[in-house]
Amino acid sequence: QHGKAAGWYENGQPMSVTHWKNGKLDGESVNWYENGQKKEEVSLVTGRPLGLAKTWYQNGQKSGEISFHNGLFVSGQKWKPDGNPCPITNLKDGDGVSVVYDDSGKVLKTLKFKEGIKLDENSNE
Repeated sequence: QHGKAAGWYENGQPMSVTHWKNGKLDGESVNWYENGQKKEEVSLVTGRPLGLAKTWYQNGQKSGEISFHNGLFVSGQKWKPDGNPCPITNLKDGDGVSVVYDDSGKVLKTLKFKEGIKLDENSNE
């Protein structure tokens, strides 16, 4: 694939806009929920995340901000669906723990990182 690709929900709302170069994601990638709320925004270079990736819940509250360098996680912050900071997530210099919540505030999983690489994933589903 090469160029811009876009997807749409049946209700006419945008689903995603991605950019491709030589078969790999390259450029800004944006995804939305079916209700039109932005879900995720990330820049990619040859398929690897670079810079600040942002995520949101369906209610519009910010879910997370994660910094990447050369495709590896560097640091980040997470929030609960009610807008309060996650008391468990602690990500710095590529090491730490990140919690993933569903839209109701239930913990879905806990991710562990070391030197920017995901080591372990504990699911609560």
